[in-house]
Amino acid sequence: MNPFDPEIFAAENPCVCCSGPAELTCALLIPPFDSPYASYADAAAAISDKTDGCLGFAEQDDGSAPDVLVFTEGMSVNIFEVQGTVGNEVTLWVKQMLNPATNKINITYDQYLGHPNVNQITLDILDPITGAVLYTQTAPSGTGDFGPFSTVQVVVRITGHVSPFDDIAAFTYISDKTANLFLPVIAQWDDSGTTRKLEACPKLYLPPLTDSTGEWYADCGEASSAISDMTSNCVAYTDIPPDDYLAFSFSGTNGGSSLTFNAAAQDDEDTEVYLIALTGSINAEAGQTLSMAWSYAASASDPLNTQGASIAFYVTDDAGSLVDFIHYDLPEPTPSDSGTLTSIALPYTGRYTVSAHAGSTYVALPGETVDYSLLATITSSGTLTVNPIQALYDAGLDCPARLNCGDACP
Repeated sequence: MNPFDPEIFAAENPCVCCSGPAELTCALLIPPFDSPYASYADAAAAISDKTDGCLGFAEQDDGSAPDVLVFTEGMSVNIFEVQGTVGNEVTLWVKQMLNPATNKINITYDQYLGHPNVNQITLDILDPITGAVLYTQTAPSGTGDFGPFSTVQVVVRITGHVSPFDDIAAFTYISDKTANLFLPVIAQWDDSGTTRKLEACPKLYLPPLTDSTGEWYADCGEASSAISDMTSNCVAYTDIPPDDYLAFSFSGTNGGSSLTFNAAAQDDEDTEVYLIALTGSINAEAGQTLSMAWSYAASASDPLNTQGASIAFYVTDDAGSLVDFIHYDLPEPTPSDSGTLTSIALPYTGRYTVSAHAGSTYVALPGETVDYSLLATITSSGTLTVNPIQALYDAGLDCPARLNCGDACP
């Protein structure tokens, strides 16, 4: 699914605690409660200079980036350290889920970097849709469970002030990362009247391309098993469980400016369609084309039974909609072939999901085995980068918890 889709919270979907129409999203959209950035370049600069850890956005009162923005992930909390330049106030924005048992949020904030405990810090807890202030306090430091609130998520705005005693604003923000799940940052930007989204940390989200709400893994253990069993090198995912084959091996390779899939399978007469399906995620730019150079080979113990095959290249946008589908049918009986499939010009700059499929309809004889393989390398006519895998799982909240490939469950 698209974890940032407002339709997650639509009335027909099982979000029983939602208090408004379909405007809630599982992300902190920046600039917060404001019009989109005027261009992709502005959005990219904001992501580069004003975010850290994919989860927080900070800005000084003159619109510039803070001097210091450091994110640290602890065992049970997330920590942000923020510092402005001399004479500037500085503000950190985060978006978090409320604890479903209490409808509260646990927060600790304080001065840091040895600055005297005389500068004031303003904590504002905001409605996630309207930006209305639900709670505010100004003090040198504070800690506690704030709430309860009537919505399922809140935006936290915390501002460090300067004073006659110290003209540098610097503070720490600490909050429970499990009960008060942090939501990722996405920059919105205007593309000739169309609002586009640029993720601070784009991923290949698993399960991929499911369009209904709640189709996450049941828990972190299931998410971890999917990563362990159905991915390679944190960049490639197979849609078909490996134990569906007699034998199966696959790999994904991040080539820096390319993504390569390599798979080999073996099946027998109990299989109706012989299929390899591999998926990854890339970032590319508007107007570019994507190309998939492929080679396919198949063999059967009865060479007279060699059939044709079909090679397919899917390109899907960041909302799960198909951008392009290109395929090539190998004539029968062609046991092997190679070629290149090229997409249309991409409509926007950002994240895309790409899939390579190879399918055949062998009619295997009893006792016969069929071996087949696909090698596919995806490149761009311009710039291409590869995104790592992240599995989404149910944590009892209205937005998914996230497990990065390579990480252990909390």
